Amino acid sequence: MAGRRLWGGVLAVLLFGVPVEGAADWVFWVDEHTDTLGIIDSASNEVVAQVQVGKHPHRIAVAPDGRTLYTANEKSRDISIVDITDIRRPRLTGSIRSARAPYNLAFTPDGKELWVVSELNPRLQVLQAGTWELVGEVPVGRIPAHLAILPSGKKGYLACRGDGTIWVLDVPGRKVLKTIPSARQVMGMVLHPDGKSLLVAEGIGGSLALINTETDTLERIGGLGQEIHHVAVSPDGGTAYLTARLEGHLLAVDLAGRKVKARLPLAKWPDNIMGSADGRFLYVTARGADQVFVVDAAGWKVLKTFAGHHPHGMAILPSR
Repeated sequence: MAGRRLWGGVLAVLLFGVPVEGAADWVFWVDEHTDTLGIIDSASNEVVAQVQVGKHPHRIAVAPDGRTLYTANEKSRDISIVDITDIRRPRLTGSIRSARAPYNLAFTPDGKELWVVSELNPRLQVLQAGTWELVGEVPVGRIPAHLAILPSGKKGYLACRGDGTIWVLDVPGRKVLKTIPSARQVMGMVLHPDGKSLLVAEGIGGSLALINTETDTLERIGGLGQEIHHVAVSPDGGTAYLTARLEGHLLAVDLAGRKVKARLPLAKWPDNIMGSADGRFLYVTARGADQVFVVDAAGWKVLKTFAGHHPHGMAILPSR
């Protein structure tokens, strides 16, 4: 397991979608109503393990060394620590107390800090990895939800769905650089494979924002659907995949042509979406339908569904 590092693995998949040749992926999701973490092996697209975590888990962060993952648990007001060294036998090894109900998490690329997002707290909390001491706070907007820290570790972006803004962060300095007006319910974000733009689902705006990571200027592709909630991008960078929650659809958007090229009806309230590193599969949670979907990206069809209990947050880690 020593070679499983975030820079070539988790971060590459979550932010870039870089393929890992000849390797399957481990797909993680959390069920809010049963307080469990599930693991799918993308080689077989079967559930291979589950483990109990804290109460009402929302989101997942995998540590940079790929040996441990963390879930943000709203109702128990803590962060579960899960040992995934033996991926088929995950173990809950502890928890980190949080002053306010945590909603989302992100590690800095060097693994030294864990940034914690709470929708109830207009401040990001910065914890020192290992000791889990609070070492800093960053004041932000209303109902912060999604955080992305760039691979350089120098800059981050935060979506605040309460006031429809995207906050640009100086990560080492733990301060705000600027705010970018967006749309109400602005939510999921992913970095394009070329690293030059951040794709952001603009919620009620029904649009996809593309933020230039050098200049922090914003362009948008509009008219996509009702409540665009989350986004993933193909490994070649040509297609963005979006969940349209109110319509219950999965969308494929041609980024060069700036238009929707396909729609796939799924179920009520599709939420999070992740793509496999080789681009073959898409994984979608749908809280309203209590299902997790496996989608054939090329054939544009549902291959398999798993029963969930309000499934929500997801993460992906390439296997050894």
